[in-house]
Amino acid sequence: DKRKTCRYAGLLKEEFNTFFEPSGHGAEAMRDTITGEELLPDEEVYSFSKGKVSEMKAIDDRVKKITYQQKEIGRKLRETDLIVVSDVVLPYWKNEVVTIEPAGLGFHYYFLNQDDLLAASAKLKGSADHVNVITLNGKNLDCDFFKGTPQGANNIYSLEFYGGNVVPVDDDGDVKTFEDLVEGVKDEGFRRLGVLRMDVDNLGSIFQSGIPDHEATLSRYAALSRSLDWFFSGYLNRIWMEVAPETTYIVYSGGDDLFIVGKWNDTIKLAERIKHDFDKYACFNPNFSVSGGTAIVNPTFPIMKGAEASEKEESKAKGYQNGDKSKNAFSFMEMPLGWDVEFPKVKAIKNQIFQMLSNDELPKSFLSKLYLHYAKAEIVDKNDRNAIGNLKTYWMMAYDFGRFKSLNKKNEELLQLVDRCSKDITNNVFDGVNLHSKYHALELWYLAARWAELEYRTELETLNN
Repeated sequence: DKRKTCRYAGLLKEEFNTFFEPSGHGAEAMRDTITGEELLPDEEVYSFSKGKVSEMKAIDDRVKKITYQQKEIGRKLRETDLIVVSDVVLPYWKNEVVTIEPAGLGFHYYFLNQDDLLAASAKLKGSADHVNVITLNGKNLDCDFFKGTPQGANNIYSLEFYGGNVVPVDDDGDVKTFEDLVEGVKDEGFRRLGVLRMDVDNLGSIFQSGIPDHEATLSRYAALSRSLDWFFSGYLNRIWMEVAPETTYIVYSGGDDLFIVGKWNDTIKLAERIKHDFDKYACFNPNFSVSGGTAIVNPTFPIMKGAEASEKEESKAKGYQNGDKSKNAFSFMEMPLGWDVEFPKVKAIKNQIFQMLSNDELPKSFLSKLYLHYAKAEIVDKNDRNAIGNLKTYWMMAYDFGRFKSLNKKNEELLQLVDRCSKDITNNVFDGVNLHSKYHALELWYLAARWAELEYRTELETLNN
């Protein structure tokens, strides 16, 4: 363990020049336009859009070979039926299919579809030994298909899943850009991306103490790990297809976590569906839960910075506490909500406000007054529960809401909404119920109203049509 913490210490002596002598070609060096790495004079150069080129300076999108290969793999995976892994070069696929040898370790990965197999069917019979044949996401699982794969000795045939095997495309068949994901929103609408991250809570504790000592076998640990991976690598694709296949990407999903980018409100819908289905998958075992967060960013915002912002939202969810309950939460707009505590209540109020905005039954002046009182309330933490520090808020709110009701006497639903809001904030309950939440009711009403307004602005064009 001690050696592992300083595994590179010997390199300071063994490769002194690498650390302390000038290297590279300075400001004159050409660089990979994706990774920023220097391109060496004798290195193969590729155009990110066109492939291998002979003249480095003649192109603007120059990249290293490995960068180009990764891009090609991403494209090829959409139509890949299986992967063949071999420790020797298989010559009959050398030029016809996408292949890569990661890090030059001697293992060759061939990305194939059924047409590739048929083209080389005669050569495949008994031609490749000791290869691993992996079919992806349940594609073409039939006996005739496997007859077309390498039939040599000691081959391994397996099935694997991965999240994100399909991506949203535009009318021309091209992969949608981030701007495309939020298209359809008018210029005055709220055009934003959501960057979603989620993972299983307390997974280390589950592996350490979730299985009794007398039942702690390697096969049980493997089964638990495999079951989690099946949900995040396999079943998550179905959730995505049913909820938001045209407006979101699964950038990564596997193991016990995920990373999704898409239209901001659709990422929240995805998170809620994932939470719901994961509870069912775990047979509602209270020891299994998922937490996550969505960062809401401009579609032109650097996605790596968006990932950092979503990590902070996820951390807020992981830090959620309500009495003796912790985690099992979702955070956005920098407010973590317990999945089973605040989230359903806030969502219900949000839905009502959204519906009333859509039907022109709720004047926006109500939202403006609510936001103003929230801004001036000076929320403070008192005995692990938030309270209004500026007491003037109570009578100013009573005056404003009372006047608002007198001007809208004919709209019964609106009167009930305003009356409920006023009573909740005065009594520090939410929807008439004490949630035993650390938040003050004014904070939850503010979040519900803000959520509803942004969703209304996002869906404005759809509603008008």
